[in-house]
Amino acid sequence: MGRFFVRVRLITLGLDIFVPPYKTHSDILRSGQIMGRVLFGFDPFGYFTFGSDNGSGFVRVRLITLGLDIFVPPYKTHSDILLGEFSEKLQYLESYCDGLKKALVSREKNSKMMPVSEDVMVEGFLQIVSESRLSIKQFLKTLVTEIDEEDSNLISNINALLQPHNLSFTSKYSKTIQYHLEAIISQSVHQDFENCVFQKNGKPKLLDQEQDRQAKFSYFASLRNLSWNEMLKKGTKYYSEEFSSFCDEKMSLIITTLKWTRPWSEEMLQAFFVAAKCVWLLHLLAFSFKPALGILRVEENREFETSYMEDMGADRDRQRSLASRGPAWVKVMVMPGFYVQDRVLRCKVLCRYKSLA
Repeated sequence: MGRFFVRVRLITLGLDIFVPPYKTHSDILRSGQIMGRVLFGFDPFGYFTFGSDNGSGFVRVRLITLGLDIFVPPYKTHSDILLGEFSEKLQYLESYCDGLKKALVSREKNSKMMPVSEDVMVEGFLQIVSESRLSIKQFLKTLVTEIDEEDSNLISNINALLQPHNLSFTSKYSKTIQYHLEAIISQSVHQDFENCVFQKNGKPKLLDQEQDRQAKFSYFASLRNLSWNEMLKKGTKYYSEEFSSFCDEKMSLIITTLKWTRPWSEEMLQAFFVAAKCVWLLHLLAFSFKPALGILRVEENREFETSYMEDMGADRDRQRSLASRGPAWVKVMVMPGFYVQDRVLRCKVLCRYKSLA
């Protein structure tokens, strides 16, 4: 009781024996030979590979704690081995701590990296742009079906919006009228897109730019698959107060711009939710890049440039004689474009052409 014994593995026998620390390896050799002859009928140490040091054999001993085999002279005591094992442990601990330090430094460096490659982010951004444009079109389609052409107040308000473009509301099925209404909706939902938090004069939540863009990407990933049914069960505020405020703000802006007075149907609310979510995700992903991706807007009466603009009425205008067409000028921007690193995602516009005659 209270005495300290060292566990030593006799490798050939496959046995562990416990011996006092003052015992020499010559003692263990004799004990092992006796045990081998009694138990197995052979000398276990005859199977060891011996080195030589001035004619003396070395005994292989396994340090069980470290999982190492060491070769020691037979005259060494177990106190010597204990000191050697302690030294080995210290060396191992120093090496392990050094490895941890390097791992922490590496982790700090990697923590500044996004979880996906930049190419994947670019492809994702282009996909979200496509989805957002389609969703705005779908919302407009739903809104147009709910326009009551007998509602003189609503029609009068729409005419006021179309008047600067020398248009008047003739039919809600007119392609030209729909393009202009789409431009009004698009302008409303993309307003303040340039700001880092999608608000006029908004300030970033995180001052560290690396942390801010990583937070935005994580936010993007968490909302990417949010469905209409999930939102109905718990509300947008449950998933994100910022997104909920964004939806309220954009819905209010559209209602105010159109001076819409009728309640929105569930179909119209769902179409709006999808469009708002796509634009919100687009903004989060745009500001996950370093530097953030910029939005491309063009003003009216600007000369048309094919590198930056796509004319949505080009098919109609191709029917006109090319000989009678002069330079094209932007009549209205329907959808904004984006600067995606070294490429340009063109904005969509309607053009008017000055006659050569």
